[in-house]
Amino acid sequence: MNITKENALSHDAQTDPSPLAWRFAAACRGLELELFFSSRPGGAARKDTRLAKGVCAGCPVRQQCLEWALATDTEFGVFGGLDQYERQELLGRPEAAA
Repeated sequence: MNITKENALSHDAQTDPSPLAWRFAAACRGLELELFFSSRPGGAARKDTRLAKGVCAGCPVRQQCLEWALATDTEFGVFGGLDQYERQELLGRPEAAA
């Protein structure tokens, strides 16, 4: 089955054999990407990051999302409840997070 914008909301991640099927159960699905990849200056970006992490906090696939971001060395954005600096620290690269 091809996932399209039209059928994505009714997609059943439980029956999809794709390794990324977890994305269809994500709490962030359908939300504005800007929240998770804020380009706003200063305090506004920090507010977006806090809000994004709040969405992640209640997400049923938070762990899968974080594991994917770590495995793919995703450089920017909030994934699995962590921002890019926190993921770098988790990977033992605090110098890259500075």
